Amino acid sequence: MATDVYEHLRTEDLNDAIREAIRVTKKYLLIRPHPVLDKRGRSDKSKALHLTVWTLERWEAFFKENGLKVINIGDDGEVAYKNVFLLEVL
Repeated sequence: MATDVYEHLRTEDLNDAIREAIRVTKKYLLIRPHPVLDKRGRSDKSKALHLTVWTLERWEAFFKENGLKVINIGDDGEVAYKNVFLLEVL
């Protein structure tokens, strides 16, 4: 489980981070990245806090590119946790 962690990593370090998470878990991951800073989609352009600022769609693509199956994205209005990805290791 990683909550509000991945966006604080440098983009070039994300592949190593997700591979390590996959190695450790072997089955499921629950990851909640912070996709943007406000509801209008403006990101932290100065990158003072968030080193990787992606949309939810870009996060989903990243997880799929790394061999993960997206089981659920908790941003459908019915889930208490927003921006949550439940991922299965394939």
